[in-house]
Amino acid sequence: MLSLLATTILLSMPAALPTDEIILTNGKVLEVDKIKTETYAEVTYKKNGREGSKASDEIAELIHDLSASVLDDYASALETMELGEFSAAARRLTGVLEDKRVVDSSRYAWVKQHAMFKKAQCISALADYKGTVSAIDELLLAVPGSYYYAPALMLKAESLKASGDNSGAEKIFKQLGDGVESKGLPARWGRESELGLLILDRALSGDAKQRALTGLAEKNAREYPTVAARARVEVGNAMIAAKNYSAANDFFRAIVDSGSADAGTEAAAYAGLGDCAYQRGLANEDLMAANLDYEEAALRHLYVATMHKSATRLVPRSLYVAAAALNRMGRKKDAKSLASRLNKTYPRSTWTTKVKKELNLR
Repeated sequence: MLSLLATTILLSMPAALPTDEIILTNGKVLEVDKIKTETYAEVTYKKNGREGSKASDEIAELIHDLSASVLDDYASALETMELGEFSAAARRLTGVLEDKRVVDSSRYAWVKQHAMFKKAQCISALADYKGTVSAIDELLLAVPGSYYYAPALMLKAESLKASGDNSGAEKIFKQLGDGVESKGLPARWGRESELGLLILDRALSGDAKQRALTGLAEKNAREYPTVAARARVEVGNAMIAAKNYSAANDFFRAIVDSGSADAGTEAAAYAGLGDCAYQRGLANEDLMAANLDYEEAALRHLYVATMHKSATRLVPRSLYVAAAALNRMGRKKDAKSLASRLNKTYPRSTWTTKVKKELNLR
């Protein structure tokens, strides 16, 4: 009888309405009836019939309700992206952006900038850096005040750097840094800009660059640990650039052995270990010993490509270095297999071009 009464009460209660969520940087979740507007400055929302707002620098993530059937394709694109199927996800997001039921609806106005930014992320994950720059330009032209303004500029700068356009990357990093004062962007983006410009600074090298990067890592350790982690990785890369391979190897080994590195930092450290091993192989006159170094280089980089697939900036390069190492060992068949994988997965990557030209592998 009691069970029947409880069931009757539950059935008579109104169903919970779909809600949007605002994930704050302090970890709290703000459930709202609807997120109304999203810009780089603030996000406005409606909750219990009242209007509210949050500064964008207080927000870690925005989650929109996707229960409406008209958003099924968008939800499917996000799921495909989560699976790492970036080419298919990009195609689906293109379809979403062509769906007038969505993009021409004021109710779903938010979809446009989200779909455009996620499409740019997918293109970047495929190592098509020129395509990424074009996608970001389209986003910022269509939605100049986009909530994704700062991360979009960051992605554009990194893509320009990856494509070899260092002067273009410097210009965008400066634009990002200037936006902290001119547009009120969160201070974190100023630190990202500072790091990006320091990495590209050709006037600094050797010990001076390592000291500058170490100082930047220490400066950001408390407030911006992700910036600090990337700066620490660059200290090791600066050691490699200075041909101090032994010190770099010890540096990256310490990161791996610490057990406290986030996934991205660990992936970069393994890539660093692989680079050190490859350089040792090049310098080793003993063919047998050199082959052991090349084998270690291949294994380190294959670990990145296999176990850290989400480190999309590193994976194409790791496949290239692994193929180069195997090629130097005389394992042509294995090298060609990796070259084929690189070409198939990242056809527009500069690393695919390099593996074809430098190693003559198809």
